[in-house]
Amino acid sequence: MTEFEDTSWVNDEFTRHYLLIADSQIPQRSRLKKIIGSFYRFHAPQSSNPVVLDLGSGDGAMTAVLLGINPEIRPVLVDASEEMINRARRRLSGCLPSLFIKRSFHELIENNADIPACDFVVSSLAIHHIDTREKQRLFGFIYAKLKPGGWFLLYDTLLPPAPLEDWYIELWLEWIRDQKEKRGIDEDMESFVFNHHQAPDHHKNIDSLETHLSMLGKTGFSKIDIVYKFGIFTLLCGEKPDHV
Repeated sequence: MTEFEDTSWVNDEFTRHYLLIADSQIPQRSRLKKIIGSFYRFHAPQSSNPVVLDLGSGDGAMTAVLLGINPEIRPVLVDASEEMINRARRRLSGCLPSLFIKRSFHELIENNADIPACDFVVSSLAIHHIDTREKQRLFGFIYAKLKPGGWFLLYDTLLPPAPLEDWYIELWLEWIRDQKEKRGIDEDMESFVFNHHQAPDHHKNIDSLETHLSMLGKTGFSKIDIVYKFGIFTLLCGEKPDHV
Protein backbone atom coordinates (compact mmCIF):
# COMPACT_ATOMS: atom_id res chain seq x y z
CA MET A 1 0.00 0.00 0.00
CA THR A 2 1.34 3.45 -0.91
CA GLU A 3 0.97 6.56 1.21
CA PHE A 4 -1.52 7.90 -1.36
CA GLU A 5 -3.96 5.18 -0.37
CA ASP A 6 -4.04 6.68 3.13
CA THR A 7 -5.14 10.11 1.88
CA SER A 8 -8.54 11.69 1.20
CA TRP A 9 -7.89 11.55 -2.56
CA VAL A 10 -8.82 7.87 -2.76
CA ASN A 11 -12.36 8.97 -1.82
CA ASP A 12 -14.20 9.77 -5.06
CA GLU A 13 -16.76 11.95 -3.25
CA PHE A 14 -13.95 14.07 -1.74
CA THR A 15 -12.33 14.39 -5.18
CA ARG A 16 -15.57 15.42 -6.91
CA HIS A 17 -16.36 17.99 -4.22
CA TYR A 18 -12.84 19.44 -4.38
CA LEU A 19 -13.13 19.96 -8.14
CA LEU A 20 -16.48 21.73 -7.72
CA ILE A 21 -15.07 24.32 -5.31
CA ALA A 22 -11.45 24.51 -6.56
CA ASP A 23 -11.79 27.94 -8.20
CA SER A 24 -13.05 29.37 -4.92
CA GLN A 25 -10.75 27.34 -2.70
CA ILE A 26 -7.40 27.93 -4.43
CA PRO A 27 -6.34 31.60 -4.31
CA GLN A 28 -6.10 33.32 -7.72
CA ARG A 29 -6.43 30.03 -9.58
CA SER A 30 -7.58 31.70 -12.80
CA ARG A 31 -4.66 34.11 -12.65
CA LEU A 32 -2.26 31.23 -12.04
CA LYS A 33 -3.48 29.41 -15.15
CA LYS A 34 -2.81 32.54 -17.21
CA ILE A 35 0.70 32.84 -15.76
CA ILE A 36 1.48 29.18 -16.53
CA GLY A 37 0.08 29.64 -20.02
CA SER A 38 2.18 32.75 -20.55
CA PHE A 39 5.30 30.96 -19.27
CA TYR A 40 4.71 28.08 -21.67
CA ARG A 41 4.03 30.40 -24.61
CA PHE A 42 7.30 32.28 -24.00
CA HIS A 43 9.39 29.14 -23.37
CA ALA A 44 7.53 26.81 -25.73
CA PRO A 45 9.65 23.91 -27.00
CA GLN A 46 10.75 24.29 -30.59
CA SER A 47 10.07 20.66 -31.48
CA SER A 48 6.90 19.65 -33.27
CA ASN A 49 4.35 17.73 -31.20
CA PRO A 50 6.19 18.42 -27.92
CA VAL A 51 5.64 15.97 -25.09
CA VAL A 52 4.25 17.60 -21.94
CA LEU A 53 4.26 15.60 -18.70
CA ASP A 54 1.63 16.61 -16.13
CA LEU A 55 2.45 15.09 -12.73
CA GLY A 56 -0.45 14.81 -10.32
CA SER A 57 -2.57 15.94 -13.23
CA GLY A 58 -5.94 15.82 -11.51
CA ASP A 59 -8.69 16.33 -14.08
CA GLY A 60 -6.24 17.70 -16.66
CA ALA A 61 -6.88 21.39 -15.98
CA MET A 62 -3.25 22.50 -16.45
CA THR A 63 -2.76 20.33 -19.54
CA ALA A 64 -5.90 21.90 -20.99
CA VAL A 65 -4.38 25.36 -20.49
CA LEU A 66 -1.26 24.36 -22.45
CA LEU A 67 -3.29 22.64 -25.17
CA GLY A 68 -5.15 25.92 -25.61
CA ILE A 69 -1.80 27.44 -26.59
CA ASN A 70 -0.53 24.55 -28.69
CA PRO A 71 -3.08 21.88 -29.74
CA GLU A 72 -0.22 19.80 -31.14
CA ILE A 73 1.08 18.95 -27.66
CA ARG A 74 1.30 15.24 -26.85
CA PRO A 75 0.15 15.10 -23.21
CA VAL A 76 1.27 12.51 -20.68
CA LEU A 77 -0.85 12.70 -17.54
CA VAL A 78 0.00 10.88 -14.33
CA ASP A 79 -2.26 10.76 -11.27
CA ALA A 80 -2.87 8.25 -8.52
CA SER A 81 -6.63 8.82 -8.45
CA GLU A 82 -8.83 6.75 -10.76
CA GLU A 83 -11.53 9.40 -10.53
CA MET A 84 -9.11 12.14 -11.62
CA ILE A 85 -7.70 10.08 -14.50
CA ASN A 86 -11.23 9.34 -15.77
CA ARG A 87 -12.13 13.03 -15.62
CA ALA A 88 -8.93 13.94 -17.45
CA ARG A 89 -9.79 11.43 -20.19
CA ARG A 90 -13.17 13.06 -20.68
CA ARG A 91 -11.76 16.59 -20.63
CA LEU A 92 -9.09 15.80 -23.23
CA SER A 93 -11.10 13.36 -25.34
CA GLY A 94 -10.92 15.60 -28.42
CA CYS A 95 -7.15 16.14 -28.26
CA LEU A 96 -4.29 14.33 -29.91
CA PRO A 97 -3.64 10.83 -28.54
CA SER A 98 -2.80 11.26 -24.88
CA LEU A 99 -1.18 8.92 -22.40
CA PHE A 100 -3.04 8.55 -19.10
CA ILE A 101 -1.23 6.73 -16.32
CA LYS A 102 -2.76 5.87 -12.94
CA ARG A 103 0.27 5.76 -10.68
CA SER A 104 1.36 7.35 -7.41
CA PHE A 105 4.62 9.27 -7.21
CA HIS A 106 6.10 6.45 -5.12
CA GLU A 107 5.23 3.98 -7.87
CA LEU A 108 6.37 6.35 -10.62
CA ILE A 109 9.84 6.68 -9.11
CA GLU A 110 10.23 2.90 -9.23
CA ASN A 111 8.37 2.26 -12.49
CA ASN A 112 8.70 4.85 -15.26
CA ALA A 113 10.05 3.07 -18.32
CA ASP A 114 6.81 3.86 -20.19
CA ILE A 115 7.25 7.62 -19.69
CA PRO A 116 8.74 9.17 -22.86
CA ALA A 117 11.38 11.89 -22.96
CA CYS A 118 9.62 15.20 -22.23
CA ASP A 119 9.91 18.72 -23.58
CA PHE A 120 8.08 20.30 -20.63
CA VAL A 121 6.95 19.14 -17.17
CA VAL A 122 4.31 20.73 -14.97
CA SER A 123 2.96 19.77 -11.56
CA SER A 124 0.22 21.55 -9.64
CA LEU A 125 -0.57 21.09 -5.94
CA ALA A 126 0.51 17.46 -5.86
CA ILE A 127 4.17 16.95 -4.94
CA HIS A 128 3.69 18.22 -1.37
CA HIS A 129 2.00 14.90 -0.60
CA ILE A 130 5.36 13.08 -0.52
CA ASP A 131 8.21 13.53 1.95
CA THR A 132 11.50 15.32 1.35
CA ARG A 133 13.48 12.23 0.36
CA GLU A 134 10.83 11.18 -2.14
CA LYS A 135 10.65 14.72 -3.55
CA GLN A 136 14.39 14.65 -4.21
CA ARG A 137 14.04 11.31 -6.01
CA LEU A 138 11.06 12.59 -8.00
CA PHE A 139 12.99 15.69 -9.06
CA GLY A 140 15.75 13.35 -10.23
CA PHE A 141 13.22 11.40 -12.31
CA ILE A 142 11.87 14.64 -13.83
CA TYR A 143 15.37 15.84 -14.67
CA ALA A 144 16.25 12.53 -16.29
CA LYS A 145 13.10 12.53 -18.44
CA LEU A 146 13.41 16.18 -19.51
CA LYS A 147 15.17 16.90 -22.78
CA PRO A 148 18.04 19.43 -22.55
CA GLY A 149 16.57 22.92 -22.63
CA GLY A 150 13.26 21.68 -21.20
CA TRP A 151 11.52 23.43 -18.30
CA PHE A 152 9.93 22.15 -15.10
CA LEU A 153 7.13 24.24 -13.57
CA LEU A 154 6.22 23.36 -9.98
CA TYR A 155 3.17 24.94 -8.35
CA ASP A 156 2.68 23.84 -4.76
CA THR A 157 2.15 24.77 -1.14
CA LEU A 158 5.43 25.55 0.63
CA LEU A 159 6.18 25.87 4.33
CA PRO A 160 7.11 29.39 5.52
CA PRO A 161 8.51 30.35 8.93
CA ALA A 162 5.93 29.88 11.69
CA PRO A 163 4.89 33.55 12.15
CA LEU A 164 4.37 33.95 8.42
CA GLU A 165 2.45 30.70 8.09
CA ASP A 166 -0.15 31.89 10.59
CA TRP A 167 -0.70 35.04 8.53
CA TYR A 168 -0.65 33.16 5.21
CA ILE A 169 -3.38 30.85 6.50
CA GLU A 170 -5.45 33.87 7.48
CA LEU A 171 -4.79 35.36 4.02
CA TRP A 172 -6.07 32.13 2.48
CA LEU A 173 -9.18 32.19 4.68
CA GLU A 174 -9.83 35.79 3.68
CA TRP A 175 -9.69 34.75 0.02
CA ILE A 176 -12.17 31.92 0.63
CA ARG A 177 -14.60 34.17 2.51
CA ASP A 178 -14.39 36.79 -0.22
CA GLN A 179 -15.09 34.18 -2.91
CA LYS A 180 -18.03 32.77 -0.97
CA GLU A 181 -19.56 36.24 -0.76
CA LYS A 182 -18.93 37.02 -4.45
CA ARG A 183 -20.24 33.68 -5.70
CA GLY A 184 -23.09 33.31 -3.22
CA ILE A 185 -21.70 30.09 -1.77
CA ASP A 186 -23.37 28.95 1.43
CA GLU A 187 -20.97 26.21 2.46
CA ASP A 188 -18.26 25.63 5.03
CA MET A 189 -15.16 25.79 2.84
CA GLU A 190 -12.90 27.13 5.56
CA SER A 191 -12.73 23.77 7.36
CA PHE A 192 -10.73 22.37 4.41
CA VAL A 193 -7.81 24.56 5.48
CA PHE A 194 -7.72 23.03 8.95
CA ASN A 195 -9.03 19.50 8.33
CA HIS A 196 -6.91 18.87 5.25
CA HIS A 197 -4.03 21.31 4.75
CA GLN A 198 -3.10 21.59 8.42
CA ALA A 199 -3.85 18.00 9.36
CA PRO A 200 -0.62 16.56 10.87
CA ASP A 201 -0.30 13.69 8.37
CA HIS A 202 -0.61 16.16 5.49
CA HIS A 203 1.30 19.10 6.91
CA LYS A 204 4.37 17.03 7.84
CA ASN A 205 5.34 16.57 4.18
CA ILE A 206 5.28 20.26 3.24
CA ASP A 207 8.81 21.58 2.78
CA SER A 208 10.16 25.13 2.83
CA LEU A 209 11.01 27.34 -0.11
CA GLU A 210 14.70 27.04 0.75
CA THR A 211 14.48 23.23 0.72
CA HIS A 212 12.80 23.22 -2.69
CA LEU A 213 15.34 25.61 -4.20
CA SER A 214 18.18 23.52 -2.77
CA MET A 215 16.75 20.24 -4.06
CA LEU A 216 16.18 21.63 -7.55
CA GLY A 217 19.73 22.96 -7.60
CA LYS A 218 21.22 19.68 -6.39
CA THR A 219 19.27 17.83 -9.05
CA GLY A 220 20.96 19.91 -11.73
CA PHE A 221 18.31 22.44 -12.70
CA SER A 222 19.45 25.92 -13.69
CA LYS A 223 17.61 29.26 -14.02
CA ILE A 224 15.66 28.37 -10.87
CA ASP A 225 13.30 31.13 -9.85
CA ILE A 226 10.10 32.04 -8.02
CA VAL A 227 7.62 32.88 -10.77
CA TYR A 228 4.59 33.63 -8.58
CA LYS A 229 3.69 33.60 -4.91
CA PHE A 230 0.51 34.10 -2.87
CA GLY A 231 1.07 33.13 0.75
CA ILE A 232 1.93 29.44 0.89
CA PHE A 233 1.04 28.96 -2.80
CA THR A 234 4.22 29.19 -4.88
CA LEU A 235 5.17 28.64 -8.53
CA LEU A 236 8.80 27.67 -9.15
CA CYS A 237 10.65 27.06 -12.40
CA GLY A 238 13.85 25.34 -13.38
CA GLU A 239 15.47 24.48 -16.71
CA LYS A 240 17.51 21.44 -17.64
CA PRO A 241 20.62 23.03 -19.18
CA ASP A 242 20.78 22.56 -22.93
CA HIS A 243 24.46 21.61 -22.77
CA VAL A 244 23.72 18.41 -20.83
